[in-house]
Amino acid sequence: MDASLRSRLIRRTLLLPEPPFCWQWMGCRNQKGYGRIRATGSGPLISVHRASYELFVGPIPLGLEIDHLCRNRGCVRPDHLEAVPHLVNVRRGETATRTHCLHGHLLEGRSSRQRYCIVCQRAANAVSYRRRSARV
Repeated sequence: MDASLRSRLIRRTLLLPEPPFCWQWMGCRNQKGYGRIRATGSGPLISVHRASYELFVGPIPLGLEIDHLCRNRGCVRPDHLEAVPHLVNVRRGETATRTHCLHGHLLEGRSSRQRYCIVCQRAANAVSYRRRSARV
């Protein structure tokens, strides 16, 4: 990564004055809130948090992805970014901290990979059973 990218990244970053003191990306973002920047003047768009990690920390190890420790998708502060395996990143994410489903029921059920709402799952199973029974 070149000095031009570094200067463009710094120029479009706002240092937030309140904890956790993120470096907030003020440039363009994708639909999920992650910052985007062109590696070269006319090159493809890349994730700005990945570019920041590579500029200030070093190369991202193969098979790892960048996790925002501050949970702010617009943050590009290098010490708020960590290279982790996908499973670790997912477990730390928003769904990992949820306690209730969209209908307000407690997420009590557990499968090998996720928690789920037993009430909603039973209702979905009952609807599926009625549909199967109606076909016969």
